[in-house]
Amino acid sequence: MTRLGAPTAGAAASTGGGATPPPPLAPGAVAAPATGHTWPVAAAIASTVVIWASAFVAIRAGLRAYSPFELAALRFTTAAVLFGGRAAIRGVRVPARRDWPHVALTGVLGFAVYGLLINAAEVRVAAGAASFVVNTVPVFTAILSSLFLAERMRRAAWIGLGASLCGTTLIAFGTGARVAFEPAVLLLVAAAIVQSIYFTLQKPMLVRYGAVTVTSWGVWSGAACLLPFLPGALHHAVGASPAATLSVIYLGVLPTVVGYALWAYATSRLPVARVTAFLYGVPVVATLIGWLLLGERPTALSVVGGLVVIVGVALTSLKGPGGRPRRRAANVLTMTETGSAAAVTGVRLESHH
Repeated sequence: MTRLGAPTAGAAASTGGGATPPPPLAPGAVAAPATGHTWPVAAAIASTVVIWASAFVAIRAGLRAYSPFELAALRFTTAAVLFGGRAAIRGVRVPARRDWPHVALTGVLGFAVYGLLINAAEVRVAAGAASFVVNTVPVFTAILSSLFLAERMRRAAWIGLGASLCGTTLIAFGTGARVAFEPAVLLLVAAAIVQSIYFTLQKPMLVRYGAVTVTSWGVWSGAACLLPFLPGALHHAVGASPAATLSVIYLGVLPTVVGYALWAYATSRLPVARVTAFLYGVPVVATLIGWLLLGERPTALSVVGGLVVIVGVALTSLKGPGGRPRRRAANVLTMTETGSAAAVTGVRLESHH
């Protein structure tokens, strides 16, 4: 196994950084935080929720000056440069040659394709409504995991799937002032499916190489696919409003990089199941931020639909028989975008936007 930019030979044992991450926690195990570290962990969780929620709002702001393709190119190029700087300083593992197509494909899907779908949808769909629909990623991931990773899909999960789809339908009919179907919501559903495929495909790579390595190469692969649209983005940056350009740069720095680091910090000190419970607040916070900053007041139908989606996702995530948490391959980043951004404990990836 080779490694780029490693300062010492011994650093190759770490998963993409100078410090080896803590070992994966057993299901239900609690990592005891050090004395006096309660507030830093709470602050990291709260910051992550706000950062990933604000990503949906920042996309809407950036789309006022950039096309969906240009926004994605500028956002992930910014993130790629930051990950490249980290690799130059602390080193990053190079995947085995046989895994290059696999790693590249996960990056193209999880960052380039996912980001483009989200951007195209948010041309017409408000930030809060978009975040509720993308919140269905764990539902589709559970389905794919049951099909391809031999992870059993329980009855409650199927009920959760139905509830999430019903909630998404309500959002699709409640995005405007009048009750009418909004086709752009289908792009958000497609984004959720693409992100769930990304999580399922990258799971074996996470086990083999670790989160930092997989995320770094994934961002670089996604950014490379978007390079043809970068000249147009830079051209429009000259005449774009500072607010729009700063929103795009914010997307590349905060949700895609800083959110990842904060989430990794939080999940290394608390059980993943406990921390991920806070991610249900991301769509709510996104709706609030969109209302305050962009004047996007949600309709009653979209709010009801969003709540139904959250209930569906919660049902999908319920504990299985014997009280053991159902092992999920992923939850939303990025509700990450983002994609999104990603964070991992053991072999589990939590993303956003």
